Amino acid sequence: LQLALRKIKLAARFGGRAADIVEKTISVPERAYARVIGKHGGNLKSIEETCRVAIQVTKPQRKAGPPLSSAPSKQHVQEPGGKENNPSGGKAGVVNSGQIKARVSGFPDGIEKAISLLEKITMADTREVVVRETAAQLMRFNSFALLRSLEKEFNATMNMEKRSRGEDDEKASNDKMNGGGSKNQRTGRSVVIRITAHVDQANAAQQKLQEVADAICSKRLKVGRSAR
Repeated sequence: LQLALRKIKLAARFGGRAADIVEKTISVPERAYARVIGKHGGNLKSIEETCRVAIQVTKPQRKAGPPLSSAPSKQHVQEPGGKENNPSGGKAGVVNSGQIKARVSGFPDGIEKAISLLEKITMADTREVVVRETAAQLMRFNSFALLRSLEKEFNATMNMEKRSRGEDDEKASNDKMNGGGSKNQRTGRSVVIRITAHVDQANAAQQKLQEVADAICSKRLKVGRSAR
């Protein structure tokens, strides 16, 4: 009876026959719950409006566990809209694991589109590459042509964000002590480039961008030395 009532309401809402309304339930990684919902439910609402469907997602079961580190890493997840989310949850005393269910209701074509969008969100991964400002300047040349080319190659999105001077000073100090950091990261003001791509492409995109940034800095360093 509840299913029949849901179909009648959805048919009236979207315009069509109740008999044509179907439902499909898919599994979603529990760690991706926040990304699927989005800020103030924005992601879910957008999919519902775009695909003319209704989506109901079960809330994750919170389990007691040891504190999970929320320290930023180069393999963290960024939610659409700029909000970042640690894949492990990043909350003390909480363990997010397993799968949750998402029930999608509507007309068949809309359901398939909605599921495709949900899968795209749940399979997204975000990585970071830190580059010197000098390299970032060249990457901005010609309307970010270099980044747009890499985006196309890896089906990704890449966005620049300046680091604060405090972050740069701390990073430079740590690199000096540990002898780490790539050539383009060790000195000077830096810029963070965030790469969002499918999990199968994110690592390759990160490596390629790092190689490009290092090559730019190495070339500029050689030019500067020869000019002296």
